[in-house]
Amino acid sequence: MKKYESVILFDGLLPEDEIKALQEKVQSIITQEGGEVVKMDFWGKRRLAYDIKRKREGYYVLVYFTAQNPSPVLSELDRFCRIEEKVLRHIICHEMPPQYSQPVPEDKEAEEPREPKPDQTDGETSIPHTDITDESGKEEVDRGPDLEGDSAPSSPSTP
Repeated sequence: MKKYESVILFDGLLPEDEIKALQEKVQSIITQEGGEVVKMDFWGKRRLAYDIKRKREGYYVLVYFTAQNPSPVLSELDRFCRIEEKVLRHIICHEMPPQYSQPVPEDKEAEEPREPKPDQTDGETSIPHTDITDESGKEEVDRGPDLEGDSAPSSPSTP
């Protein structure tokens, strides 16, 4: 069986009993199509980072489920979330294996501030200056590529 997880964002203006009814509807869709709900996490009402459908808050629900034949389960859950106006956003993805979901151990080096290297001073970088001179001793200035015959007139001419 393949493991999936889905985060569904419901409208924040709905009462909590309606959110519970929508959670049960999601659970029934998964079980009717041959899947099994492993766990349902209700994260509660949270402020959104930006307005979605002119809403500032939403209820987050995280659903972990498995499916032997995932195609009908995923397509029906996706169809429901797209049609239902009370769903602001949703995402369905494979569940992360435990080795990828573990926090990265902190290094002692990351905690200690690094000392600047001896050649760096106050964040400034020094670029070595080299003078380019021609055979006569005059300094050359690079003025870009020479374009023969394509020189533009210094002032626009009117016909």
